Amino acid sequence: MNPHIQRAQMLYQRSRYADAERELGMALQVDPHEPWAYALLGACKAAQDDFAKAEELGQQALALAPDSADIRHLVARIQLARNDLPTALKTIDETIELSPHNADYYATRATIYSQMKKWNKALADCEAALAIDPEHVEAINVRSHARRAKGDTHTATQELRQALELDPDDPYSHSNLGWTHLQRGELKEAELHFREALRLDPELEIARVGVLETLKAKVPFYRWVLNYFIWMQTKAAGAQWGIIIGLYVIYRVLRGVAADNPSVAPFIAPFLILYSLFALATWFAKPLADTALLLHPFGRLALTGQEKREGAIVTTLVLLVTALLGAYFSTGQDVYALFAILIGSPGLALAMSFKFEPTKPRRILQGAAAGLALASLLAGLHEFTPLSLPEGLLSLLFQILVFSIPGTLIGTNILATQRWKR
Repeated sequence: MNPHIQRAQMLYQRSRYADAERELGMALQVDPHEPWAYALLGACKAAQDDFAKAEELGQQALALAPDSADIRHLVARIQLARNDLPTALKTIDETIELSPHNADYYATRATIYSQMKKWNKALADCEAALAIDPEHVEAINVRSHARRAKGDTHTATQELRQALELDPDDPYSHSNLGWTHLQRGELKEAELHFREALRLDPELEIARVGVLETLKAKVPFYRWVLNYFIWMQTKAAGAQWGIIIGLYVIYRVLRGVAADNPSVAPFIAPFLILYSLFALATWFAKPLADTALLLHPFGRLALTGQEKREGAIVTTLVLLVTALLGAYFSTGQDVYALFAILIGSPGLALAMSFKFEPTKPRRILQGAAAGLALASLLAGLHEFTPLSLPEGLLSLLFQILVFSIPGTLIGTNILATQRWKR
């Protein structure tokens, strides 16, 4: 193998991507048709979140070596990192057809199936990988994740301890075990494993998120919300929608029963209040809890600057709208309700955008927030300045602002149940 490629592989494994790219550039000067140079260059780009360029380079590598299972496998990993699961599954299927006796390939397909929440298929591929290599750490990790998703946290814990016996310094095994302990409510053990994972790999995002969630879970109410989030993440999109709609239908039925039967209303009211609080918590618990973590010395360090800013924005919006609604209900003056709508409508769309990574859903919601902010500005100018809008236009603006609130919540749920390429 070209010595530049050998050095690039070592640099890539040490996360020195810019240095690896320089070596690969020199390798391509020696041989412009070297497929491994393009494949590794694609892997470096993917590691730096330049996924479009990564896939382009991967396809160049495949065009030069269409029968190379290893290169096809690397392209599948790039597609997996990009969250393009259907394409990644097709590529890894072709890889296994070319070379059906490689444990790495089955482990990668198991990872793809686990991302698609097809747990039984993921388990089957893990078993296939472990039949070839009984000590394959990635396969053990994916299998334990699938078992945890199916509710078997006891077996998942045992298997992860086995993985750590094979490789005590594997940060992914520590992180995975941390999430298993967190799901079991064993917060102390979870925090220990997340911290160890971060010691081994300070850039491991799943461990950073895990330790933050563990700190927040020390508040009992947030722990219930977190358990709901973890449970929902194990469900396919259709099942998630069924749960969301089912809970809302039960809420509406109970409200109807309470309205028609005043004698039972006091017994139903606590359930309605709990549902309302729970629904609000699922929308705002994370950014509010992130803001609270600013008071925790380790939490303050673990939060990214973006998370701190987003938490501050959402907390400010929630406090402001809550204060306005409180003023409206205590005084009965419509001006407070008007301000709550003018601020809350675009504010809700902005707050919901923070639930997503910087991908298309975030841009959609922030675009909606900008449009609603313009509508709020025009309506506010009409109400509080000499500017006069046509009555029909004013009515339309207020209808948009009022109906945007349930529309934003429904739209957010729709966006959250879709897979988006990075």
